[in-house]
Amino acid sequence: MRRSEAVTILWRVAGKPQVASEKPQFDDANYEDFYGQALTWAREVGVVNGWDGTNDFAPDMEVSREQLAKMIANYANKIAGANTAADQSNLDIFDDADAISPWARDAVAWCAQAGVLTGSPANGSNNALPQFVADRAATAKMVTVLARDVLALG
Repeated sequence: MRRSEAVTILWRVAGKPQVASEKPQFDDANYEDFYGQALTWAREVGVVNGWDGTNDFAPDMEVSREQLAKMIANYANKIAGANTAADQSNLDIFDDADAISPWARDAVAWCAQAGVLTGSPANGSNNALPQFVADRAATAKMVTVLARDVLALG
C-alpha cells in the first residue's frame, strides 16, 4: 500500500469531499494523478502534513503501519471529532512497543485503544510491527474498524 493509496481510501470513507485548499501543495505530489483531490482534502483538513519536516508527501512510498495509524488517528480527530488522546500504557500490549517512532506513539496508542491496530502474533509474541508496510489486508482491516466501530458508519 502506497501513501497516496492510503490517503485516497480515507478520502473515500469521508465521502470524497471536494475542497479548495488554502494550504500550499506538496512539492513532490502530482495533483493530476488519481490521488490529487484526496491529497488536497487530506492536507486541508489535517489528516496529513509534510514528510519529515519538509513540504513533501512521498506519495509513492509504501505506507508503514505507524504512518497509517497516524493518518487514521488524525482522521478520527479532525473529521469525526473523536478524542484521540490515549494513555501510552495502551502500547504495553505490544512486545515491540519500543520500536514505535516517537511521533507515532500517541496515534498508535489511540489506534490500539480503539481496536484499529492490533498486534501481529508470531512465536508467542504480540508485535505492532510499526515500520512494516501496511499491506492491503492490514489497511482494509484498520479502515474497516475505523468506519464500523469508531465512526459507526455501518
